[in-house]
Amino acid sequence: VLLILAVILLAGKGSFLIAGLNTMPEKDASRYNVPRITRFVGGMLLVSGLILLLVYLISLFFETYVGMVSMIGTVITLIVIIAGVIYMNVSPKFKK
Repeated sequence: VLLILAVILLAGKGSFLIAGLNTMPEKDASRYNVPRITRFVGGMLLVSGLILLLVYLISLFFETYVGMVSMIGTVITLIVIIAGVIYMNVSPKFKK
């Protein structure tokens, strides 16, 4: 599901799926570069989806380390998401 949504967002479609952006008034939304935000969120979803897929594949081959691999994958995914959200809020690239 994450990878499918990532492809949609990377294509520049589906900006209505981004929380906060879809409920923002038009005059406030005009201050932001919506296509760039949409592609960036799609990239974050793609990275998160690939990390989770990699964790799943690793856990298939190394059954004894499932817990550790899952925890490491979850922590990396959270770091990607938190760093991405902070970057979006700080960087001037996402404002017009």
